[in-house]
Amino acid sequence: MKIIRIKCKEEQKGRTEKALWSPRKEVSSGIFTINEAEAKVPVVNTSTEPLILHKEEEVSTWGTNKWYESMLDSGAMMLDSGWWNAQERDKQSVLQD
Repeated sequence: MKIIRIKCKEEQKGRTEKALWSPRKEVSSGIFTINEAEAKVPVVNTSTEPLILHKEEEVSTWGTNKWYESMLDSGAMMLDSGWWNAQERDKQSVLQD
């Protein structure tokens, strides 16, 4: 794993946090701190071939809309998901395992 610095064109000054969505499997997606338009992002090369990222290459998109939409579509924001409807002793059994 290597940490690289990438630029965020939308943020120019200050410090903020945004979601990073990368179509490349080598570049981690997640929530990152952007400081003065730059973020430090982990990159992992899992192949035997060299991984080359060129200067000014677009490796991701920034924002929160995609995360929010995908969470709504998947139902991940719903706490009432069947499992929680189990009997109390069943829940205790699962927790003890």
